[in-house]
Amino acid sequence: MSDWSRPTKELMYKKTKVALRNDKMEAYITLYAPVGKDRYTKEMIYEILRFHHVIYGIDDDVVNKLSEKPCYGKEILIAKGTKEVDGKDGYFVYFFDTRVDRNPRILEDDSVDYYAMTRIVTVSQGEIIVRYHKAIQGTNGIDVSGSIRVGKIGRDLPPLKGKGFKLSEDRLIYTALIAGKIELSGDRIIISNVLEIREDIDYLQGDILFKGDLMIYGNISSGKVVESEGSIVVRGHVEGATLRAGKDVILENGMQGAGKGSITCGGSISGKFFEHVEMNARVNITANTIMNCTMVAGNEIIVTGKRGILLGGSAYAGRKITASTIGNYANIKTELVVGVRESYRKKFLLLEKQIDELKERLSQVEAAIAMITEREIPDSISPYRDQKIRLLRTKINMNSEIAEKVDEWSDLMEFIKSSKDAKIVVHKLIYPGCLLKINCLSKRIKDEIVASYVQRNGDVIEMIPFI
Repeated sequence: MSDWSRPTKELMYKKTKVALRNDKMEAYITLYAPVGKDRYTKEMIYEILRFHHVIYGIDDDVVNKLSEKPCYGKEILIAKGTKEVDGKDGYFVYFFDTRVDRNPRILEDDSVDYYAMTRIVTVSQGEIIVRYHKAIQGTNGIDVSGSIRVGKIGRDLPPLKGKGFKLSEDRLIYTALIAGKIELSGDRIIISNVLEIREDIDYLQGDILFKGDLMIYGNISSGKVVESEGSIVVRGHVEGATLRAGKDVILENGMQGAGKGSITCGGSISGKFFEHVEMNARVNITANTIMNCTMVAGNEIIVTGKRGILLGGSAYAGRKITASTIGNYANIKTELVVGVRESYRKKFLLLEKQIDELKERLSQVEAAIAMITEREIPDSISPYRDQKIRLLRTKINMNSEIAEKVDEWSDLMEFIKSSKDAKIVVHKLIYPGCLLKINCLSKRIKDEIVASYVQRNGDVIEMIPFI
């Protein structure tokens, strides 16, 4: 095999083509057919590749073949880079249904089926509830020019928070510590005790007091007390009983209170119908029919369905009352109140006065402490020591009391601001005989009101028909 002459070698550099493709991950060479018996050597091919900045992933077998049996004028793949591999983020696999729909199902007649809301997802003690899959780290790649191609870094997720489960030593497996109801909210899992009662709660049973959630499949008779720090779900009928819950109360059917029944909860109250029941919910009250009840809801009262009747009694909601029909043709007295009540305004003003008085007294206490401090002699026992200690304790207590009242005042102020647009929405009819109160302004209904929004505008209550 002869060496190349200088003119031939220069021509080789000009005529031999090297193409970088696929984002420099592949290099192709096209050999130039030299004149005479001159041929490419391995060293020459490597030199050409270096000249074109191809230094990585060169296929030595291809170089050997081209030097022994050259293929002229044809593009040959001669180098391949190493592609970077992206990492994968860590992820959780849940072994329980995390998609529980807590909203009621709307039926064809626009009424509400509360069965979906009564569904509770439960787990057994020792059951694996979640498995974590660690992040897979990526690897870097190199293109044929020797440049590093950085792979995406896989990131691990922080452990889940909550209670009622344990995490394995390798921090991969979550196992239920107790049997009960399981809920996922964001990155928190809560497993709480669920007491299932499948028989009726009547005179044969005592009152029910439970710290977890209650699932009652039977009926609840008059006079019984059922109390839970969690939620209460009842599949049967409820008579004149007393229900108290820290969270929601959901009645798949309804409640005939006969003037003796009451429901109090820190969440929402839902049921098909309520008759002669006293209800107090921090959030919402929802039903298909409500008759002769006394109700207080911090947010909304919603009476749904084609009938959607709210009749008799009194109803208060902080922001909105919605119903299909309010009252009836017999002009039964029905009182609806939304927004800020007069008692709230009085409470707001009273809190302002109490805060000012406490701050004035606090100033006096601080002045007395300062006076005693001035009279004290360093490195000696002060005759005012006990008095100063009492004043310091008084100051601490007063600061705590002021902070509590300021928090209460702020919450009330926020509620007053949010209630300025309070309204009553009727989809069909408000009958005469109803009394409406919106942000302390009252209006007795004398004529039928059809499909309207009712809200306060200045010193008048306006009826705004649906468009």
